[in-house]
Amino acid sequence: VEAYRPNDSACHGRFGVTPGTAPVFGPGGHAYVYLCYGLHTMLNIVADKEGVGAAVLIRSCAPVCGLETIQQRRGQKTEKPVLLAGPGKVSFFIFLRYHLLVSDCWICSC
Repeated sequence: VEAYRPNDSACHGRFGVTPGTAPVFGPGGHAYVYLCYGLHTMLNIVADKEGVGAAVLIRSCAPVCGLETIQQRRGQKTEKPVLLAGPGKVSFFIFLRYHLLVSDCWICSC
């Protein structure tokens, strides 16, 4: 993961609330999803109190179930960590789309 606070030059909330960055200023635990360079959907989790503008970018994850589905979507039969290494790959696997700007995040078991 990568953490971004409002005083970080890479934080989307550094210039304040805009229509595109409003989700970053929402309550902790909400998702902030955006399209990077017109190619990759990025998943961030708002990580502070409402109004602060801090988030954590999910850069990779390890599958705990659904390996066959991941392999099919990625077009790879490897079990190596490279399957979900990179924020674009994470979003691709879980079918995130950049128009899903505000959503509660839920943790569930498979």
